[in-house]
Amino acid sequence: MDRLAHDVRIALRGFRRTPAFTATVLAILALGIGMASTMAAVSDAVLRRRLPVVAPERVVALWPTREGTEISLMSDDLERLRHDSRTMRAIAGFVHWGAVPYAVTDGDRPLVLPQSRVTGNFFDVLGTRPVLGRLLRPEDDVAGASPVIALSYATWRRDFGGDPAVLGRRLHLSSFALDVTVVGVAPPGLDYPLGTAYWAPYATTGQGPVDLVARLTPGATPSAAGTELLAIMRRLHPELALSGADVRGIAEAIVGRVRPALLVLTAAVALLLLIACVNVGSLLLLRASGRAREIAVRRAIGASTGDIVRQLVVESAMLGLAGGVVGAGVAAALLRVMSAGALGMLPRGDVVVAAGTPVALSAAVTLLTVLLCGVLPALARARRRARRSGLAAAFRCTLGKRIARASPRPRVARRVAGRARAGHARRRRTVRPQPRASRGAGPRLPRGWPAVLSGDVPAHAIRHAGEVHADARPRRHAVARGPGRHRAHAGAHPAVPRT
Repeated sequence: MDRLAHDVRIALRGFRRTPAFTATVLAILALGIGMASTMAAVSDAVLRRRLPVVAPERVVALWPTREGTEISLMSDDLERLRHDSRTMRAIAGFVHWGAVPYAVTDGDRPLVLPQSRVTGNFFDVLGTRPVLGRLLRPEDDVAGASPVIALSYATWRRDFGGDPAVLGRRLHLSSFALDVTVVGVAPPGLDYPLGTAYWAPYATTGQGPVDLVARLTPGATPSAAGTELLAIMRRLHPELALSGADVRGIAEAIVGRVRPALLVLTAAVALLLLIACVNVGSLLLLRASGRAREIAVRRAIGASTGDIVRQLVVESAMLGLAGGVVGAGVAAALLRVMSAGALGMLPRGDVVVAAGTPVALSAAVTLLTVLLCGVLPALARARRRARRSGLAAAFRCTLGKRIARASPRPRVARRVAGRARAGHARRRRTVRPQPRASRGAGPRLPRGWPAVLSGDVPAHAIRHAGEVHADARPRRHAVARGPGRHRAHAGAHPAVPRT
């Protein structure tokens, strides 16, 4: 823990030294994670989350069609279909035009709420259970029954503040001149027909053409139910010249129209998150190129590879986590803005929340990108820089005999020796060689002594030249860099001039 706290303090100091880099990375991460989490939360709630329906795969919405046009049924047809069907265990209906806004008065507070008129067994066919109170029953859908309504979850939260005391409250339907009683609240995510604020019984608020929703009998298939519906309706209404039947699952009936648009938007936002990750990765790569010398110095003074990796991981993780936290805040703010407009137009918008899987997935992708782009390039560049710089020799001596054999010192020694030999050869050419004495001419004089005897050159110069000639071993101090690198060292005696 002490090492981790030390690494965190070092990372914070590094972020303070580079405020522009830190602010840019956090802004990119916040926007990318925020927008990706928002869109992922919407898609997850609308398309993937389970409906509040018992066995939704057994519930279908179906219509007879004529040349591709959906045809609605009348109430008498609905009763006959209930009696004759063998593939549909229970059949309910709702008014064909769906949710229609009507004026509602709550005491002295005027409201405009979309109403859907359904048969009394509508919620029984779906198998839905209320959040509060009860839902509509078959006995509510008969002439002379007390007028009641059931609120949607979104309406209860938005227009009534989620107050449990709403049960039993009297509302006035101005368009029908009717007072109704609130008997319950439906669960979240039940947005059928689309945009419904409350459900009212079909019989007590006027009749009209209905669309069907049915629960299949065990073993029956949707196509069999469609074939049976077409046969019954052709028998009842041969004049309609029906050509087929359209059958959809309840989930497809609720979200089918918005599914393509949501998929396109989700793919676009995923691409945006990918672009954000690429931008952050580029910034981290650029920062890693500037930190190669720093990491090489740390290794030279004794830091192990594990210490450096841990420091880089801590820095990258702090950036990723900070970006995730800020991105979650951005996602929550975007959802609050969308809830006032766009979410109200989407089915099941009341179950959209910026939490759970969408945020976690976006943050995980971004954190992985930050770690990969922040740790690996920095280590790779530091190793390359260490091999190219003089700091390599400083830490190679601590790595054992195998690395010590790869030291550049022999190569340097060979280069120095070669330069010394070149200087020695030049010095030799400055001394005039003497002809060999004949065998019978008497004793042979040492090289250079004829010039001494003639008085042209002092004896000490010849003695020094002789020593240089005799000593063929290279001397490191005899090498001088620069244009005159083959000349003798400045401290050497001048060469013997030619006689």
